[in-house]
Amino acid sequence: QWNYDYMGKYYLSADFRREGSTRFYKDNRWGNFWSVSGSWLINRENWFNADWVDFLKIRASYGQAGNDGISDGLYDDRFSLRNLLGDPSIKVDRKGARDITWETNGTFDVAMDFELFGGRLGGTVEYFNRTTSDMLLSIALALSSGYNDYLGNAGKMRTSGIEWNLRGDIIKTRKVTWS
Repeated sequence: QWNYDYMGKYYLSADFRREGSTRFYKDNRWGNFWSVSGSWLINRENWFNADWVDFLKIRASYGQAGNDGISDGLYDDRFSLRNLLGDPSIKVDRKGARDITWETNGTFDVAMDFELFGGRLGGTVEYFNRTTSDMLLSIALALSSGYNDYLGNAGKMRTSGIEWNLRGDIIKTRKVTWS
């Protein structure tokens, strides 16, 4: 992880992770994930002159995270020994998927944090865009294949939105604060 602060008003950060999971076949066990972010404290600029603004920050980030939220051993075919009319038989329980790998979540975020009027009013306004790729999904097969389904990296999903949080002190005295 790398962090940088310039003059107490410009901030940069970067991170890189390499994660391994035994839930994937040995050739697909490792995933690389990274993130970068930056922020700017506008209220610390010499040219900024608004006495009623106590804090004003703009920030942005992009980061990736991996998901290995599947059961162990799904990369191997699974069989079971059964009794079929008095004779031993082998039943196919699951089709293995050796090519499955990490599901990846990438999130872009941009936001503004603020405090106004001596800290009596503050909040955050934030836009996010999250894309999940290589989703780990059960994929149906024709019953004639001998299997019901198998696990694969087959999906992609995007979510986005705006979130906001507003807080304020309605009453603020030495003995009572109502927020």
